[in-house]
Amino acid sequence: MVGERRGGLPRGGHLVGEGVRHPHHGHRPRRAGPAAEAPPVKLDVASLKAALVDVLPDPLVYRIAPLIYRGQEPELARLRSFVPRGRNAVDVGGWLGPWTRELSRWCGRVDTFEPQPDLAAFLRKVVPANVTVHEVAVSDAAGRTRLVVPSSRHGENALASVRPGAADADPDAIVHEVDVVRLDDLGFTDVGFLKVDVEGHEREVLDGATALIGRDRPRILLEAEQRHLDTPLHELFDHVGALGYRGWFLHGGGWHALDTFDVEQRQTAHLDDLTGPDYVNNFLFVPTEDEFTPTT
Repeated sequence: MVGERRGGLPRGGHLVGEGVRHPHHGHRPRRAGPAAEAPPVKLDVASLKAALVDVLPDPLVYRIAPLIYRGQEPELARLRSFVPRGRNAVDVGGWLGPWTRELSRWCGRVDTFEPQPDLAAFLRKVVPANVTVHEVAVSDAAGRTRLVVPSSRHGENALASVRPGAADADPDAIVHEVDVVRLDDLGFTDVGFLKVDVEGHEREVLDGATALIGRDRPRILLEAEQRHLDTPLHELFDHVGALGYRGWFLHGGGWHALDTFDVEQRQTAHLDDLTGPDYVNNFLFVPTEDEFTPTT
């Protein structure tokens, strides 16, 4: 039904801007004199994007999500410059499928992991035949766990977490009991690209994929943020480096070597504008034996 998000599909996820003011309503103030100007009306980007997700048909939401998402993740617009064409891809943290959709048009097969029931149901309805949606969480040990979905009205469902204690900070959070798998147990072959967006659980996902990483040597895109970690972000970078990888990040329209990344400068200083151009949270890792270097 148009106008109602079927199955309680969340409103907006990462499409929603943070810290955006609502527009003023009512009549425009009268001018006090020739030099007086009415205060500018700020577009409520958060409400606009959430409304689009709410009223549009599912297939159209799936189609436009990558287009809107590119404004917040410029790496998505450059996907074809660093993802090996024709090889298989794994998308851990599917959400509304912006990465899944673009990967499905460039890679052989895509396996997308999305443990939130509503999001997984949405994806299963809209993905093409070369995509398999797995309604499970990914970690370093198989079993069951609690998936905590924050109660925010601003699409924070994209920040769902399996980290211990995640529910303590939000007593109104929705908690799902979900199955957990290791990527190494699933028999994947020829994986050329691995994208991980799991809100602080990156190390565990990688530890459950050491055989896959050692065998297929995929290029890896990690979304990683100090605000979601209990240990220094650079320890995660060092761990990936120990697997035989070099890293880069995208900022200001160009790629920069990971050893120039400063957490304070590129994350902590911009916590009040998480969707702005100066907040960097995506990191591309390439095997050291791979001659590829991102330049575009």
